[in-house]
Amino acid sequence: MRRDLKPASVFLDGKQNVKLGDLGLARILNHDTSFAKTFVGIPYYMSPEQTNHMSYNEKPDIWSLGCLPYESRALMPPFTAFSQKELAGKIREGKFRRILYRYSDELNEIIMRMLKDYHRPSVEEILENPLIADLVAEEQRRNLERRGRQLGEPEKLPDSSLVLSELKLKEIQLEEQERALKAGEERLEQKEQELCVCERLAEDRLAIPENLLKNYSLLKEQKFLSLASSPELLNLPKLKLCIS
Repeated sequence: MRRDLKPASVFLDGKQNVKLGDLGLARILNHDTSFAKTFVGIPYYMSPEQTNHMSYNEKPDIWSLGCLPYESRALMPPFTAFSQKELAGKIREGKFRRILYRYSDELNEIIMRMLKDYHRPSVEEILENPLIADLVAEEQRRNLERRGRQLGEPEKLPDSSLVLSELKLKEIQLEEQERALKAGEERLEQKEQELCVCERLAEDRLAIPENLLKNYSLLKEQKFLSLASSPELLNLPKLKLCIS
């Protein structure tokens, strides 16, 4: 019997296993009809029989266990008050808000069953709940696999059909990547061709004024040479001046 189950006593080890600590108030009951009478524990997580100073068995631990998932979802205990007397009254009354509606009705039902007045399920009944049973079975399977590896037993080979499906999926992914790369290369080649065409057009446009300048220079030079080879044309203005 734990008698002081609270969030601060729940720990996670390096492998994400949940473990309980702070066992200073724990007590072992000899048989199913044994009862304890000590008033111990954190008031927020005490059961009605504890607040009423009644004899109790392991069922107050079920009550405290129900408070843990409630507080982890609601971020507050199911029963809060400003004094211990007021808190005890709320616990005896047993009324609390539902957890947030983002959580399933199945989880809310388990919590409500654990926070019933005196008719709470046993640990075995909680583990048989469909919401919990699948998780427990999966954890047991993992524990068996870990123990098998520690004892040196050969690991089970994965199913061939699963391996083939995974390989097929990877092959499809590689083909898609290859097609994407090929399409990218084609786009790059097209852009290179477009750039070549643009360069040729630019060169042609630059060649037009260059050719015009060359032709103009050539005509100017030819005109100057033709004037230089005919001195009478050079003296023509003087003759006209003398005649006048």
